[in-house]
Parts: sequence; structure tokens; C-alpha cells
Amino acid sequence: MLEKRLAAVWHRLQRIADAGDPSPALEPRALAEAQQLTELLRTNTVEFSDVTAWYALGWLHFHRYTALPDGRGGADLDAAVEAFVRPFLAGVSSLPRTVLPLLADAVEPQAFGLLRQALTAMDPDSLSAAVGLWQQLVHATPAGHHQRARRLHALGMASRTRFDRTGDLSNLDQAVDCFQEAVRGTPTEHPERAARLSNLGATLGVRYERTGDLSDLDQAISTGREAVRATPADNPDRAVSLSILGVALRDRFERTGDASDLDEAVAVGWEAVRDIPAGHPHQSVCLSSLGATLGIRFERTGDVSDLDEAITLGREAVRSTPAGHPDRDMYLSNLGATLRARFDRSGDPSDLDQAIDHLREAVRVAPAGHPNRAGYLSNLGVALHDRFRRTGNLPDLDQAITTGRDAVRASPAGHPQRRIYLANLEGALRDRFGRTEDVSDLDEAVAIGREVVRSTPTHHPDRAGSLVRLGQALLSRYERTGDPSDLDQAIDRLQNGLHATPAGHSDRARFLHNLGTPLLTRYQRTGDPSDLDQAIDRLQDAVRTAPAGHPDRAVSLSALGAGLRTRFERTGDLSDLDQAIDRHRDALLATPADHAHRAVPLNNWGTRCGPGSSGRATCRTWIRPSTASRKR
Repeated sequence: MLEKRLAAVWHRLQRIADAGDPSPALEPRALAEAQQLTELLRTNTVEFSDVTAWYALGWLHFHRYTALPDGRGGADLDAAVEAFVRPFLAGVSSLPRTVLPLLADAVEPQAFGLLRQALTAMDPDSLSAAVGLWQQLVHATPAGHHQRARRLHALGMASRTRFDRTGDLSNLDQAVDCFQEAVRGTPTEHPERAARLSNLGATLGVRYERTGDLSDLDQAISTGREAVRATPADNPDRAVSLSILGVALRDRFERTGDASDLDEAVAVGWEAVRDIPAGHPHQSVCLSSLGATLGIRFERTGDVSDLDEAITLGREAVRSTPAGHPDRDMYLSNLGATLRARFDRSGDPSDLDQAIDHLREAVRVAPAGHPNRAGYLSNLGVALHDRFRRTGNLPDLDQAITTGRDAVRASPAGHPQRRIYLANLEGALRDRFGRTEDVSDLDEAVAIGREVVRSTPTHHPDRAGSLVRLGQALLSRYERTGDPSDLDQAIDRLQNGLHATPAGHSDRARFLHNLGTPLLTRYQRTGDPSDLDQAIDRLQDAVRTAPAGHPDRAVSLSALGAGLRTRFERTGDLSDLDQAIDRHRDALLATPADHAHRAVPLNNWGTRCGPGSSGRATCRTWIRPSTASRKR
């Protein structure tokens, strides 16, 4: 039956096409054919998805609409739109252009429903369907149409979400293009303008993170400022715009080192946290973003209150985010990173163990291809490396290297964070060489270190760290090969790294120690007393700079004791010897009983005050040359 009635309609459509005249659509029999086909399509015995039949029915009604005098074809136009919906959804392109905006209007509610489903579910097929449908709606909506900006914004949302889940940069570019055109097409006083500006700013910030294009970041900040200005003070979404602006400012600080950007990022982040209502769907991201920013400011200033506040905010963000939430992995990783930073400062192993647990979970819940997965892997590798350095447990270091390699493989060439992942891997390789003496690890570490320095801009805040790490790798190779050029290059890189580190920086004590120990080594090779004096000065600065309880303070104390004893042996100055004994005793007292390197200060102390010794005079008679010191 369907074939017979459809054939009659097709025959009439062919007559219209052959004649180039729609009048056959007005013949009495034409309306009857249309009604019969419509009734049959709407019965339960025929599939509603018969696109060909609906397509033919739509054209018949459209020809009737064009053939009728003005004002009389409204019913046929409505019938044509209803019939064309199914072919439109199926992607059929040969539809009347004048009907396309009406089809977009008709399909829009369904498209919004599909978008909501795609944003809350992790089904890639529904997300692809949402992107495809919104692309059709945008294509069907002409420039200047009052709904075009809204549809562009919806397509931007769908495309941005697909990028978030797949890492495909073309989706991110499409999202930026859609958001930009949507903002241009939105009047200044439109109630949705602020939200569209905010989403544009956030997406430009994400593209900067992926490509490193500073113009994207600058535009993200200017757009974010405009979004905040466009949002009424009593609108709860203003907090979201503030948080997005704070993230962009923080990213620019990390790129340029401009402290004013970091301070503003903290200020707007606090404003967002204070203003966002409890239970707001974006409360967790505001908390986590501010926590991450405070953690970065701690790294610059060493203010422990920033670090403690960052952990409090991070815990609250994780607690308020249910399992399965698409952003939970980010909150877990941010919390893990700040806990690890506090371990670096305090040496509390419980902070490090918690950090590793949170970072493992972040990696576990982030799917393969997730654009942030490389960062999560790298953060986990760093935490495992830290635990190896505390406990000496080699499986932690092996896993840190495996995880670090995974992070580098997951980051495309040119990714702005790739140099950081490489730097983290380099440090782990160098430490494994120190444990296993596998020269392939050392050669790879030196090569990676040079690549990281080359890829880090001169005034970038990370340049100091990259120079120090390369210096350490060169120093390790010198210790393996005895090549004095490696030692000279190592000291040069370490000095440059220290000069690039501002006073008060949380890593300054470590960098001072790392420079002091190779200066001692070069003195032992060349006998140049200026190297010995510089080494002692640097190590004294390291001890003064490291706060009490810092996990590396004992190492610097032990190395300083060795340097002072060496100078006593050269000059006979008893004050150097007295200080050397005091520093070794301090090192022993500052080293936890279960620390993997406790034997170093204990051996140095025992060498000076062994069994049967009594008093300082006896200790002096037991002094023998020793170069024991721990390199970092």
C-alpha cells in the first residue's frame, strides 16, 4: 500500500519537475494523495523513519504552498515543515532553502534535549549526534537570524565537550569559532551575553593550554573581564565568570612571571568562592581552581598559609563532587598536587601518601585520550619519585619513570606543558641512574635536560628549574665519566639557575644546596680555594633558607659539615672544625629514623666521634677525609 501511494506522489512530483510548474500540486487529486500518504505514514503499521516517503510528502506540500496565492498556503507550509523534519534529521541536504530556518525552529527543542543528554552522559555516540545536529541547525539558520547566536553557542558547547573527551583539536577550534561568532551576534544588553563571553574566554584559555598561543590567553583575559562586567552583581553566575578569569590570569603568570597577574588571580578567585551559592553546580570548580592558584603562589612566595588553604579548598571540592562527575579527575589531581607540595615543605609522609592516592584515582577515572590525562600522569610520576627519594623504594621510582613516559607520549609535540613532563621524567631517570648505574638512563636524562632548557623562554619562571635539572644531570655524568667539561657545565647551569630564582622562592634552599656540593667536588679536583669558599657559602645559605623540619635540611647540614671539615684540613682553622662537628650532629638529629639516607649523617658523625671518643679533642683525632653528600 505504501509503495502504491508513494508512487502516485512521486509521479506528480515528476510532472512538476518536467513542466517547471507547481500547478499540478493544486489539482484536486493531489491533496487526496497527500492526505492518504500522511494517514498511512502515521499508522502503526508503517515505520515513522521512512525518510523517502516523508521527503516526497514534504515536497508535494511545499509545491502547493508555492503555487497558492500569498496568504493561502500557510497550512501546506506547516505540513511541508512537519514532513521535512525526518529527512532533515537524517541529514538529507536537498531541502527547500526557504524552509530551512523553519526546520531549525522545529528541531531546536529536540536538539537541546540531545545536548543536555550528551553533556551529562559519557556516551560518545550521543555527543557526536548532538554536534552533528547543531551543525545542521547553524547551517540552516541564515546570518542575521534572531536565533543564530543561540544556535552557534549551543554548537560551541557541544564541540567543546567533545574536545574535552577526545582531545581532538579540531573540535576545540570549532568551539572557539562558534563562541566568537555567537558573541559578535549577541546585542550588548542581551541577558545571555555574559554567559557567552564567559564560555568564549574559558575555551580560549583551554586552547592556549593546548597550543601555547599567547594571543589566545590575552584574548581569554580580556573576554573574561568583559564577562564579569556584563554580569549583574547579584547573579550567581558572576562567580563562575570570576573563576574563569582567575584561571586565565594564573596561566599568564605561569607563562610570563608577572606577579600582578598571580595576585589578581587569587583576588578574583576568592571573590568567586565567597559569592557562589552553596550547592551551585560550579561551586566545586571555583574551589578547586582557587586552590590550584594558591598552590602556585606558595611556590613563588613560600607562604605556607597559601598552601594550607589550597588543601582545604581542594578537599572541599572533591567532597562535594560525586563519583562519575566529568570534572572529578581534575579536582583529584589538583588536590594531589597541593598535598605533594606540602610534603615538599613539611616532610610529612602522610601528605605524600594521600597525594599519590588522589593522583592514582585521577588517572584511573580520566579516559584514554582525555586532554588532561598527560598532566595527571606526570603529577603521579612526580609524587612517586618523591616517595622513592624519601624511602629508597625502587619500585616507586620504576613506576614514576613508566608513568612519566606515558605522560610524554600522551602530550603532542608543541604542547606547552610537554617540557614540564619531560623535565619530570628527566629527574626520575637521573635518580634511577644513581641507584642502578644504568648509563642509558643518564644519557637520556642529559638529552632531555638540554631539550627542556632550549624550549623554556629566558624569562619564564620555570627556566631556573630547567637549568638546575640539566646541571644535576651533567654532574651525574661527570661522576660517571670524570669529564671535567661536564663538571664545569654543571656548575655553570646551576649558578644560572640560582641567579634566576627570586629570594623567598620555595626551591631556593634546594638550588643553593645543589650548587654547593659540585663546587666542593671541583675544589677536590682542582684545589682552587675559591671553589671551597663558595661551596661553604652556598651551603650555609641553604641551611639558613630551609625552614626547620624541611625534609632536605639534614642533607645540606651534612654537606656543610663536610665542607667545613675540608677547609679545616686546608687551613687548620679550629672554628671550621667545631662548626663541622656541630653541623653533622644537627644533620643526624634532623634525619628521621626511617629515612633512606640516615646512614650518611650517622656515618659522618661516627667518623668524627666514634666508639670510645670523649669530648671534642678526641673527636678531632678521628677526622678523616670524606666526600659523602647527597645530590639532588
